[in-house]
Amino acid sequence: MGKIYLIAEATYGEEVTTSDELCFIEDADGKRILDDIFQITSFDDFMSSPNKEEFIQAVFPMIEDYFSEDGTFDFAMIAAIDRNTHIFQWGIKIERKDEDHIEYSCINWKDNPNRNISYHQHIYNITNNVKDGAYIQWIEGFVSSVLNNAEIECSAVSIDDIEPSKRIYLTVDGRTDYTIRTWDYTPIHYDDKGNPDSENIRYTLFKSVKDELSSHGEEVDEGIIPIYWDNEEV
Repeated sequence: MGKIYLIAEATYGEEVTTSDELCFIEDADGKRILDDIFQITSFDDFMSSPNKEEFIQAVFPMIEDYFSEDGTFDFAMIAAIDRNTHIFQWGIKIERKDEDHIEYSCINWKDNPNRNISYHQHIYNITNNVKDGAYIQWIEGFVSSVLNNAEIECSAVSIDDIEPSKRIYLTVDGRTDYTIRTWDYTPIHYDDKGNPDSENIRYTLFKSVKDELSSHGEEVDEGIIPIYWDNEEV
């Protein structure tokens, strides 16, 4: 899997619609194509990529098709987002001039005065103490997604430990303990060798609350979040 995912946002008059995450592109036969683009986190590297124009020509009709039920959009933005930090890296701005013509321009999000533009509501400073190769590619992004879904406001998160396929232990802002209990790991995609490279994780988030005896876990949130990794890097 790549280092980024794509999110498209389309505008129709005053209405705005946002797509699901796009993590790869497949051709008509179901084979992944243009995987190199999904490895690019640098705007300069995207602009110099030999596959840039091919990628743009492939993704435009996909965006049109995705939003087709909403009508013909006036304006669209495709944002490449770092899978681990969920911070915007580069993007493509599309403007419809008339029925037959559109114009596009490429955007370096890091040129924006607010460099940390994030797809998530909050951006966390994460310290990851888990070094196991099976988790290192996805655990920071997964933890960030869990906390964002629960609307946990904080500035720093420490991933302290993990029980394989069970619990992830966190400390938030150096004082509050949380535990993510993972339940089901369901494969959603396989690589060319037939090995899973993405899964849906069903989880419950617990907060440690003091009581008269010691403490107990209080359920905060639950949900399902997809994770992705590159088998060649494991």
